[in-house]
Amino acid sequence: MDKDNEGSFLTKIFLDEMLIDYTDTENDAVVGDLVGAIENEMRSQKRIVSELEIDSEPLLYWRSEDFMSRKLSDFKELRFTSEGFDEFVASAVGILQEYLKVMVENIGASVAVIRRGSGLKPELMVSIFEGLVQIMGTIDELSRGAAVMGTQTFKEDPLVYYAPLLKQMEALEQARSRGDSLVVADILEYEILPILADMEGKLFHTGEA
Repeated sequence: MDKDNEGSFLTKIFLDEMLIDYTDTENDAVVGDLVGAIENEMRSQKRIVSELEIDSEPLLYWRSEDFMSRKLSDFKELRFTSEGFDEFVASAVGILQEYLKVMVENIGASVAVIRRGSGLKPELMVSIFEGLVQIMGTIDELSRGAAVMGTQTFKEDPLVYYAPLLKQMEALEQARSRGDSLVVADILEYEILPILADMEGKLFHTGEA
C-alpha cells in the first residue's frame, strides 16, 4: 500500500488522515481484507487500527464479523485511525473496567427499585441492555486486537462469559416482555450480577507484580 496514491478504487480510504492505495480490482474485497492488510504492515511498529469513520460518521464495534465481511464498494469513504497497541489496550481496558463497575452499581440499584414495586421502567431496561452490549463489544474489540498482535490481554479467556451472558440477556428480555418484574429482578440479581462480578475479579491483570 502506498500512501497518497489515488488508486483506481471508488472507495476513498484514509489511514491517519493520509490517503492510501488499496486497489480492489475485482470489486469484491471486504473490510476485513483491508484491515488485515493495514495491520500487517503496521505490526512491526506495534500499532493497530483503533478507530473507524464511515462517510464521516464514527462507528463503534466495527470489528464485528458482520461488518468485517461488508464489501468496500458499499462505502464512499473509510477513515481509519491507528494507535500504539499498548496505548490502545490501556485505554480500552480502562473503559471496560469502568463499564463493569457502573453496570454492577446500576443493576444493584435497579433491582432495589423493582423489588420496591416500582415496576419495569422502560428507560431502566434500555440502560441495562445497552450497558451489557457495550461490555461485550469492548471485550470483542480487545480480543480481536490482541489476536492481531499475538498477545494475551486478559488473564482468562473472556469468551467463556459470552454464552452465559447472552443466555441471561435473552431470559431477561422474555421476562420483561411478559411484564414479570419479579423474574427480571431475580435474573439481574442472581444471574447477571454474579457473571459481571466474576469478570471483574478474573479478567484483568491490574495489581499483579
